[in-house]
Amino acid sequence: SLSGYLATHLKEDKRSAESSMKYLLFGAVSSGVLLYSLSWVYGVTGTLNPLSPTFWSQLNGLPLLAQIVLGLGVTFAIAFKISAAPAHLWAPDVYETAPLPLVAFFSVVPKIAAATLLLRLGLVVSPETAPGLNSYWGTLWPAIIVATLLVGNLAALLQGKAMRLMTYSSIAHSGFLLLAALAAPWASVDAFRIYGLVYLIMNFAAFGLIQQLHQHTGTDRISQWKGWGQQLPYPAILLLVVMIALVGLPPTAGFIAKLITLSAVFDVYSHTESVWMAWAGGIGLFSTVVALFYYLKIPYFLFFKKNEIFATNHSRISYREVLVSVLTLLLLIGFFRSDLMLEALNRLF
Repeated sequence: SLSGYLATHLKEDKRSAESSMKYLLFGAVSSGVLLYSLSWVYGVTGTLNPLSPTFWSQLNGLPLLAQIVLGLGVTFAIAFKISAAPAHLWAPDVYETAPLPLVAFFSVVPKIAAATLLLRLGLVVSPETAPGLNSYWGTLWPAIIVATLLVGNLAALLQGKAMRLMTYSSIAHSGFLLLAALAAPWASVDAFRIYGLVYLIMNFAAFGLIQQLHQHTGTDRISQWKGWGQQLPYPAILLLVVMIALVGLPPTAGFIAKLITLSAVFDVYSHTESVWMAWAGGIGLFSTVVALFYYLKIPYFLFFKKNEIFATNHSRISYREVLVSVLTLLLLIGFFRSDLMLEALNRLF
């Protein structure tokens, strides 16, 4: 977190300073709330190990309201790290002003780490160990997921700049990461592992290509990219494949990741009959349809809009294009051989 606050201010201009300060203040508040909540938990139970025999018996001795307040503190901290609604307000400005390689990192790795924490907590918070907290957990997190999916996708529809669009799309993907994490205790962690890996590949590829187009055109405004698909066909075609993967369409690994995640969610609904999980899964399907319109807006301007004025032709393939080509190839292989991807994940973790 500390390195993230400093990295946001690397450009050393006024807007970067404002974004860095906003990120620092939000981060300080979320960390403070988390530490305060955990200090109460430790004071009551004498341990922070949820597998301890006395942990849940001591915690369940608290009034239900006190349990919910402590749970809210942990929830807010996780929601901030994963930029889930309504704790997402810091993300658009920070992502737009920070150096692009750092944004690609921020938009994936901390989110996967925070979602992993939620997954591990979900494995120990059950109706048997914490009946009151489990009821709250099973209602609040699906509601957060629904809000995150709606805010991320609907806001992305309104964006005219590629970086702002990717910022809100990353918020929407946070909702899918949370869906996979929340479904894991009832279904399988495979959905979370696959979605996390595919999301990592998709985001790094997308940001790398957007940075290249920004360097060639001098802007990240999508309307200024019209016709550049003819001038830069190779990166434009790669970006088309990556956008299709981000939507979740075949033949890409993005389709497999979303399919497995939504299947896990509806498996949870069949076991628990949770109305909130059904809503979360339904909104996930709806958000995929919405994503089709804003993701494919970029290839539409690149290939179907005409532009008579271009800068000098850039035909030489850069190292970034080679790297993104490998990532894009992985997205295509992941569709046809998702079993290999899952086997590799099982070996690593």
